Amino acid sequence: MGSGLYSRVYTINTGDTLLAVHHNVEHQNHITNHVFQMLDDYSETVSQMQTQTDPYPSGTESQATSGAGEVERLRYMTAQITGKTYWYQDPDFSISNIASWLNYRRPVLVYSSTTGVSVENNTGTSNETKIVFNDGSVRSVTEDIASADKYRLAKTTSTANFTSGTEDSGMRNGLSVTDNSSYAVYAVKSQIDTSKFVLVIDDTFPSQANYATLNSRYGTAGWLYLGTIFYGDNSGTANAIVSFVQTGSMTVFKNSLVTGTSRTSNGVRLSQANATSTTWTYASGNTTSSGQLPANITHIIGCASVESGTNTSYELEDSSAARVFICGYVESVRGVMASCVIDSSSGMRLLCSATKNLSLSFQGFFDKALDGSINPMF
Repeated sequence: MGSGLYSRVYTINTGDTLLAVHHNVEHQNHITNHVFQMLDDYSETVSQMQTQTDPYPSGTESQATSGAGEVERLRYMTAQITGKTYWYQDPDFSISNIASWLNYRRPVLVYSSTTGVSVENNTGTSNETKIVFNDGSVRSVTEDIASADKYRLAKTTSTANFTSGTEDSGMRNGLSVTDNSSYAVYAVKSQIDTSKFVLVIDDTFPSQANYATLNSRYGTAGWLYLGTIFYGDNSGTANAIVSFVQTGSMTVFKNSLVTGTSRTSNGVRLSQANATSTTWTYASGNTTSSGQLPANITHIIGCASVESGTNTSYELEDSSAARVFICGYVESVRGVMASCVIDSSSGMRLLCSATKNLSLSFQGFFDKALDGSINPMF
């Protein structure tokens, strides 16, 4: 370690007479200059700069015996707070971001059109959306989706871009929308402007098995799942985003579904038959036309529809006929439409005492990946 930045006032030689003024001035020199800016640092080499000491190893105090030891312990605690290897490395987020978390609520998806999904305005500023990503970093975009669709509005006819050039929201690069399928929507950090994000529609859903893929695709802590949309209702409308309202982890459809019976409902059809029974068996995936649902949709608002015509009885049960969800009587004039919440994996089976047009659909769903206990960013 080098010497301090101040020097002696007097140089005493052999035989000199020491006077009070010599003693007093030299001591005052030390007193005046004994401050950090006049003392040598403890980072003269990179090795010195990286030296850190745990002040509380294994629950026992480790007391410093020198000024250097105190500095090492303070460095250690700074690195603990930032989560970095060394105290001087830039943290992934600023402590000032904590203030942004206090009144934050993760924005919900908003139906925009048959080809577009947007994200709500979740701040006090008009047309602004704020996202807190899982590393604690905060990004905000302000955009009026009535006239622009770069950040807060993703269209199935556009390709998302967040790596170079001009940002855009839309389908993941290389992915095209398919009729009667479901898709995940993510907020993704822009690599073009580090203050912004875009919306990306993807067919990879946020299961733990897919985290490595999503991290590779969008960057670790570079994405935040916002919800699932359905493109096509597997009935009368195959090639349009199904209208919906999302609240927290629950989504309810607002479309008019042609069930194939005498009644019109809302939702997405899973099974239909002109018979005494029809069955939907759960399968994980995003192809709705094959009866698949993403694994993050753990519960649905199942709906059974029976056409009118003759007085009959009906029963809605799980696909393996182990449990009855609903049963009742079908009036000849009105038919019946009955709904209940079921766990998706149970599937559904609709039975009728006479041959009729039968339909199974779901009017909404609960998304486990949006449960606050799983996704910490509220």
